[in-house]
This record gives sequence, structure tokens and C-alpha cells, in this order.
Amino acid sequence: MGKSLDANLDDVNKTSFYIPYNPDEDSDLEEPTNDNQNSFFSESENDLMNGPELRFLAYREAWKKCLERMQETIVYLRRQTVNAVVQEVRSSYSGVLPGLPYAELPVISLTNTAFGAMFLEDVTQRLNTLEEEGRHCQSFMLHLHPSDFPNITTGMRSIIAGFIKELDKEGVARGKPAASMANYDIKVLVACYKWFIEKHGHEDHPQPNLVLILHDFEQIDPTVMQDVFFVCSQHLHHLPLVFLLSMSSPSNNYLQSAYPRSTLALLRGSRFSTLSGRKILEEVVLKTFYDAHFDPDVVIGPGVLECLVDYFSRYNSQVDVILTFIQLSYLQHFNADPISALNRGTPSAEDLSQANSASFVQALQYRMAYDAPPPQRKSPSKSAPAKFSPSMNEIITSVDESRRHFRLKAQKLRIGFNVLLKIQQFFESKGYKGLEWKLTGEKSGGILEVILKLMREGFDRDIKNAYTLAKKLKQDELSELLDVIHVYFDSLPDEVRRDEQKSRTQVIIWRNCIDTSEGTQDTPFWDIWYTGTRPFPSESVNPSIRSSTVAGLLRPHDFGDIAAQDSKLMGDIPALWELPDTSILFKRYLDSGKMINVYDWFESFKAVLDTQRSELKSANEGTKTPSPKKRGKGKKRPVETEEEIEKWNVEVQARFIRALHELDYLGFIKHTTRKADHVLRTSFDIGDAD
Repeated sequence: MGKSLDANLDDVNKTSFYIPYNPDEDSDLEEPTNDNQNSFFSESENDLMNGPELRFLAYREAWKKCLERMQETIVYLRRQTVNAVVQEVRSSYSGVLPGLPYAELPVISLTNTAFGAMFLEDVTQRLNTLEEEGRHCQSFMLHLHPSDFPNITTGMRSIIAGFIKELDKEGVARGKPAASMANYDIKVLVACYKWFIEKHGHEDHPQPNLVLILHDFEQIDPTVMQDVFFVCSQHLHHLPLVFLLSMSSPSNNYLQSAYPRSTLALLRGSRFSTLSGRKILEEVVLKTFYDAHFDPDVVIGPGVLECLVDYFSRYNSQVDVILTFIQLSYLQHFNADPISALNRGTPSAEDLSQANSASFVQALQYRMAYDAPPPQRKSPSKSAPAKFSPSMNEIITSVDESRRHFRLKAQKLRIGFNVLLKIQQFFESKGYKGLEWKLTGEKSGGILEVILKLMREGFDRDIKNAYTLAKKLKQDELSELLDVIHVYFDSLPDEVRRDEQKSRTQVIIWRNCIDTSEGTQDTPFWDIWYTGTRPFPSESVNPSIRSSTVAGLLRPHDFGDIAAQDSKLMGDIPALWELPDTSILFKRYLDSGKMINVYDWFESFKAVLDTQRSELKSANEGTKTPSPKKRGKGKKRPVETEEEIEKWNVEVQARFIRALHELDYLGFIKHTTRKADHVLRTSFDIGDAD
């Protein structure tokens, strides 16, 4: 039959073929793989009693632990630049070159493309410190934005008023302002600062600097800033001004390109750039998920990491993106799998014995049967109970043992990765190619690409290659490499170093001390602590604007009304008159053709509003309690006057025009010159109009 079938497939005259079903060919599909083992828990009825609450508490603990670690890493990454900026500000008027024809205005350019406002907050906090390392250091800071500099007069007024307000906090007495001195005259600030020095100054302490921090400096008109720089530079002998220019552009030559030479001659510029690009992402990922000094409750898998690398490299390189992605991946992990409630601890046998947890326990039994060794496995299915049915205590013991084994295996993998990284860095420092890791160079993908590769393929091949390459090293090079690895092991935590004490005495440490033949997904219940290959919900950070807009117009209550969401769960769908005006008009928009008659559109809109008005009136009349004297007496419905009808018609017209303008702003209609009373419809492929 196989030959005849092959012949039929080669026959060009036949348009279809029949392939008989052979159940033996699908025998390998009966047992689930690691990627779908958690299918037992994908159904909501297989949740633990109080499962959502337990998962939320586990999420809060796991995310808090991870967030604190990432924030510590971010602070460490920007600490060096912050220290350099603070030191430059405090030494702006010390060690000035003698013999200059005129004083130069200190201007510090900060290129900050990744850390955002957090970097300036660190600088401000450090400059606010009165004493540091036994030295008195005080500075008065003022934050200004491009909106404060529409012209030279307003800009100088903002600077003077801002610094005087800061000096007032220290108790500067302000008398009645002189009538001959304008509030934009810098001599007002000179007088206030001089009075402050006389009252609060000390001979042993340096005079406090006046630090002006300009946010988004590129957006300020250069012609205005030229005059500001000139005015301030004329009074540097009385006012120790320092300008901090916060720039979002990576260009370090903005001042040279935007300002003339006459202005640059008045400035003493210095430039500082914060760490940016994928280097920040690499450091945060390494220090959080691949550092032996930290053990996260949930480890992100290649699905999340690959999406994070792509979005960070192509769209937004801010540090907040990293925090958002990791938090969303944690939320998805604890929201998607009921089994994630066991992340930090296992419920007691009494809790698992509750009737509401029976399906959850049964799913655990199925899962244990699949994770059991091959001789013990009985190929259970969801339709028939497994013969391998562990008891409640055995389930608790298995989960606790799996948690301990996963933590140990994850720690081994982190140490193994760092040892391989040390080996590769040593090979590159000696001029060798080393492993097939492209850490540097134009075509290199960086350490993150290496991590993604190791997540998918494992460490086995790299360990063998490292062992082979190490045998080819010279004796002195091998001794130097072992010294590097010994230094790394000495830096490990005490409990980890004790576990590896026996292995690190071997000659080839990385082969004997770390067993990476098994990955974390080989551990039972691995999906409790590892996200695996589950894709990241990219629509959460990069949603489709058109789809989101249409969904908001069709179902507005789903986005802003919790009570409406509860009613939706109960099966209640809001009536058309209960929707906002724009949604009502959009519903009528979907019922029309390509060209819409505005008058007909208005009439259909008015009909819905009339229904809305009558329904609201009926609801208000139904809630009123009749008077005891008039109870039982009939009451005629009040008749509307012409004035009330006219007022209502005007209100309907205004609401229609407002809703029409909103749809026009969103791009759903297009005006035509052929018919003044018609508009063109621009969106047609919307199938959810009901």
C-alpha cells in the first residue's frame, strides 16, 4: 500500500489524496513533554482553595525580593557616575587656573538616556548632604524646565525667585523689596546670598554653591540661554553658580553645535555620560538571575528574556522597561498556573484535604505520575486515574523535595555559567578564540545571546570544549586560569563555598565541581519556579493601538468600571443607551455604509439619547417615596414645555458634535468635498459591533 500511495502522490491529475489513519504513528504523542506538563493546571477548576489569594501573596513576596535586587544593581551601576558629578560640582570653584582674563561659568553636561529621573534624584540627594567624609559641603539646588525659559526676562525671574526661596528655608530675612530693583535683576540674588553668607557662613567651611539643574536642556531656546549664560557669568565673583544640563540626546557636542563661540568662551564645560544600551540590561540580568549571591524565587526563561532583549534594543532602552518586563512576567507566571501557589511553601495536609482542593490534589497526583522514574510510570491520562496514586504526605514531601532540588540545581547552573564566563574571558585576554561565545566585537550578540543559547541547548557542549581547550594551555597559563577560578570561588557565599569545597581542590575545577548534564526543566514541578519557554505577553507593553481603541469604544465599561466588569461576569451586557456618547455614535457608525449622511446619523443618535433620558427619568421616579397625604392618589405625568424641549434638543446637538469630533480626532471619519452633509467611513473590518 505504501508504494501505491507514493504513486498516487506523484499523480498530477489528482487533486486530493486519502491517507489512512495509523494509530501506531501517534503513540509518541500520548505522554506530554516538559512544555505542556502544566496542562493539568490550566483549567480554573483545578485551582487550590483560596488559590488566587495564595498566588497573589506568593507573587508579592517573589516580586519584592526580585525588585530589591534589581534596584540595588541599578544603584550600583549609576553610583560611579553620580560620585563623579557630585565631585565636579563641589570642586567647581576650587583649583581654578590663575591668570584667566575673566571667570568661567561651570557648566556640566549630563547625557542620561537610560536611568531617567532616578539619576538626577541620586545627584540631588548627594548634593543635599551637609557633611560627607568629615567635610562640610552644602549646596542649594534649583530644578527648572524649558517652560521656565520662554524669554530672558521670565528665565532670570525663575532663577532668582527659585534660589531666594531656597535661601529662605535657611532663615534669610527678607525686607520690603526696593522699588528701584526689578524681580528679574540678578543683583537681588547677589544681595540675598551676601546676607546669607554674613549670617550663616563660617570661615572654615567653603561657601555653598548655587546649583541650577536644567531638565531637557535641548528644548530650551539657545538665544535665550545665551543671554542667561552671559548675565550669570558677569557675577561669578559674588555668586558661585553651577549649571547642570540634563540632556537626553547621546550627542556630546550639542553645546558646540548649538551655541556660538562667544558664548562657549564664557563656559568651563565638562561632560558625563551614564551607562546606557544593552550593557545595563546585561548587568541587571546577570546580577539578578545568574549571580551565586542571589537566589530568585522565579527564574525567567528564554521566552521572556528574548522578548525583553528585542524590545529593549529596538524600542525603549530605559531602565524602567526592564523592571516592567520582569514584573509582568512574574504576574503572568502566578496568574496562569494554579500550581505557582506552591512557590514559597506547601500547604498542610489538612488544607489539601479540603473538598475545594480535591481537583488540585488530583492534578498534582497526575503530575507526580508523569514525573516519576520510567519503571514507576503507568502512563496516566486525564480521563482515567493513574495507578500510581501518592498519598497526601507523599505529595507534600515530593513538592518540598522538588523545591530544594530546583534551588540546588539552579545554584549549580549559576556557578557553572560564571565559571565558563571566567574561562572565556581568560581565553580572550590571552588572544585565544576560546568557546563559541561572541562577547565582544561588531558582530557579537553580547552575553545575553549566550544566555539564551545556553537556556535552549544546555551547557554540555561548552563544558567539553572548555575542558579540551584547557588541556592545550601552557603550564603557566593553566596555573593562572586556576587562580582566576579560585578567586571566584573564594567570593562565593559561605554556604555555597562549603558545598563546593571538595570539588574546588581538583585540578580541573569546572568539570568536577559542577554537574550541568541536567537542566532545571528536568526537576519535578519545575514550572513552579521557572517560566520556561512560555512567551511573554507582549501586548501588555506594546499593544495594538487600533485594536485597543476599537475595543474601548465597543466595550467602554470593561476598561473603567469595576461594577460593570462584575456584571459582565454575571452575563449582563449593557444596553446601548447605557454607553457613553462616543460609543453610541460609534455603534451607529458601524451600522452605516461607506458614506454616512450626517443628518441621518444625528437622528439615530438622538433616538438613543431620547431613550436614555426616558429610562433615567423612570429610574428617578421609581426611587422617590410618595408623600403620606398623596399616597394612593393618581398622578399625571408632567408635560414638558417648549422651552424644556428646545433646551434638550440643544444639548443633544452639543453632545453629538462632541462625539463626532472625538471620532474625527481618532481618524474614523474623513470629510469629503463632494457632499457637505456626508462623511466617509474609514474603518470597515470590525466584526464585534454587537
